[in-house]
Amino acid sequence: MGFNELMHPRNVYRKSPPDFKILAETFEYFRAFVKESSSGHCTLNFKDPSALRALTYALLEKDFGLNLSIPLDRLIPTIPLRLNYVLWIEDLISCLPEVFRHVTVRGFDVGTGASCIYPLLGAKLNGWHFLATEVDELSVSFAEKNVKGNGLESKIKALIPVKQVTNGRFLRIPLQDEEQKAFDFCMCNPPFFISEFEASHGSARSEKRPQPTGVCTGAQTETVTGGGEVEFVKEIIKDSLILKEQISWYTSMLGKKSSLAPVLAYLRDNNVKTITTTEFCQGQTMRWGVAWSYLPDVTVQESPCKRRKRAKKSKPLQIVVPDHFLTSQARTDKQMERGANKVTAMANYVKSTLEKLKVDMKTEDEVDQSKTRVVFRCNASEKTWANQRRKRREKLRHSTLHVSGHPSRNDTDRQQEGEKSISGTENDTGTKAVDPSSFSGDFKGSEVCCIESTSNNNTSQQGDTDPRPLVSFIVRVGTGEEVGGDLPSESVLLEMTWIDGHNKNDLYQLFQFFQNKLSES
Repeated sequence: MGFNELMHPRNVYRKSPPDFKILAETFEYFRAFVKESSSGHCTLNFKDPSALRALTYALLEKDFGLNLSIPLDRLIPTIPLRLNYVLWIEDLISCLPEVFRHVTVRGFDVGTGASCIYPLLGAKLNGWHFLATEVDELSVSFAEKNVKGNGLESKIKALIPVKQVTNGRFLRIPLQDEEQKAFDFCMCNPPFFISEFEASHGSARSEKRPQPTGVCTGAQTETVTGGGEVEFVKEIIKDSLILKEQISWYTSMLGKKSSLAPVLAYLRDNNVKTITTTEFCQGQTMRWGVAWSYLPDVTVQESPCKRRKRAKKSKPLQIVVPDHFLTSQARTDKQMERGANKVTAMANYVKSTLEKLKVDMKTEDEVDQSKTRVVFRCNASEKTWANQRRKRREKLRHSTLHVSGHPSRNDTDRQQEGEKSISGTENDTGTKAVDPSSFSGDFKGSEVCCIESTSNNNTSQQGDTDPRPLVSFIVRVGTGEEVGGDLPSESVLLEMTWIDGHNKNDLYQLFQFFQNKLSES
């Protein structure tokens, strides 16, 4: 599946990739390129331009009712990837305040290619109007035929005019003689490469990356440009600095991840404030998208990369509270005797324990009327849950001294053994060793081992210079029904989620502390 799971959520191919067998049965022109094994598995040679073109034809005809004609020496678009871009444009338009939206959405496709794929998809899916530009005469000819050949002849002049331009004419010059100069967006799939050598040898590919599974089609004007895609997009940015709000969203695809940073830097250097990025994923291929706007009050979307990192970062530590602990707690909790539910009883225990550990708490408004969820926002200024077993040993030793007047040999031996047991099955937090890999990627074993030696120093050295608490976190007590998944609805779950602090390992140790408390009771 490769990157398919990272496709745009509305992409029809995300959960249902093309079925070559069905396509071969439906379209005779595609059947000639499909090889079926004895087990019935169908494959396609993606290094064959004719096979790739046949697949593009079949997908467009089956899923969008579009019929194309593309010469083999011009760029053959991969449909799922191009669809990602169109869907992203839909998202960007939805971000615009109503006052900036036009009744008829108009797009500007820079370098439309022989397929004219973006205008055709946009018109077919959403009824968008386009201005499409292209420098290559043959590509212009095919683009015009593809527009006319898809039942748009009566609207052709208004819907998708294809204009031939010269090199170096991006946005500003082509718009000068247009009657309608306001557009909702522009889009572009620029030439990726600086030279023909780079295009044919892939000099930017690292040794660790596998070789591409598909063939690179396209004329030189479609694949190579002076300065590569970064300089190409910079020229679009220069035009945008003049046109400003004339186009609501300026966008471009990027073929290399390394191009993203210099493009973003150039935008920021020119004081462009509203910028967003995305990723276009298909199979083993990933491309990047960048968009910027000069309109006020536009709320940009968070990039998929940031969303994944945030989801990974905020993944809670979870434990299902054992039934025997809830039963034991029921016998001691006075509220339980008055009919309070298990969640309330567990929340009372958590609150009482955190108070003993000198953790500041505030009950969040997330507490619901049915008492199936209780939430605390917590701040700890010291790691009072650490060294619990050592503290118990010290207390026992002092108790023995108080009774006998001198330490016994066994007590001394036990103390020495305890000091050596940090690397054993029980660590200095007074908790049993738990495999960190069973939790979020933020709590890797190497981090737990390496950071612990500096954790206490952080507090003592920073003093008042760091306003942050030692650790800020959220504690949730809820039912299995609240969480979902395979948990029984009557089960009770304890969650801890990191917010901020000096060291994530501190929260991990507190979680271990509670885990052992629950298992020992």
